[in-house]
Amino acid sequence: KCKPLPGVLPLLHSLSTANPAVKLALASSTTYTFFETKTSHLHDLKSFFLAGCCLFRDDADMVGKAGKPAGDSFEVALERINSLSFFSPQRHDEHEGRKDEWQPLHANECLVFEDSIAGVAAGRAAGMRVCWVPHAGLREVCRGMEKEVLDGKMEEVEGRLLALEAERGYDGGLEAVGTTDVGKGDVVGKKERIVSDDGWAEMINSLEEFDYARYGIQIKS
Repeated sequence: KCKPLPGVLPLLHSLSTANPAVKLALASSTTYTFFETKTSHLHDLKSFFLAGCCLFRDDADMVGKAGKPAGDSFEVALERINSLSFFSPQRHDEHEGRKDEWQPLHANECLVFEDSIAGVAAGRAAGMRVCWVPHAGLREVCRGMEKEVLDGKMEEVEGRLLALEAERGYDGGLEAVGTTDVGKGDVVGKKERIVSDDGWAEMINSLEEFDYARYGIQIKS
């Protein structure tokens, strides 16, 4: 059994009750069975996601698709949202000089919340904005590499992590590196925001620090 990270439930509630409401989908690298085993008791959390918009590695729509860090899972999740006829309200068409009342959502109108390096790369590959919220151990290990992660440079980041693993003498793979010195960094427990050079992705320490206004999301007070 697992429990939501700090800020998850308030975030989902705020997004689902915003004006206009944000349509929520889930794209996971795990299988449906494993997800259900770990989250069967989290009824409140799962209720926020649109029916039919929870996507898993073994989903029929993922056959022939690549998992993260490829953007396929997020692209399929967006297709499902649009297939349910949930469309964004009036948006100005600069080219035509008019407003289209209902249009399908596009990738550049989506925001991905991720805790993993591969997930950030997947969101970037799908053309979506990304909010990266790594756990404390991963955050400390990636110190100095945040911009590369936010830019979706998987190969460069993996190379540097493997070099760090060799330097520190670990033999347990990247997982071992990611759990070392947890809680010993200067930034753990403090607010921090790092933004990619193109402004398309950001890293924060906790979902409790998420700035809705930065993304034009109007939440109920």
